[in-house]
Amino acid sequence: MILSLAFLDPALVRAAVEALFRRGYGVTRLVDLPMHWPEQWWVLSLP
Repeated sequence: MILSLAFLDPALVRAAVEALFRRGYGVTRLVDLPMHWPEQWWVLSLP
């Protein structure tokens, strides 16, 4: 589970650390994202 977090877009990691996500975006939502960074943003419906 933790290994998949290693492939997150660094901008997503920064946003998570700085608590910039809306309510409901936790680790469980970030675990099974695609490996391609633009697809991660699309799946999360973030600009």
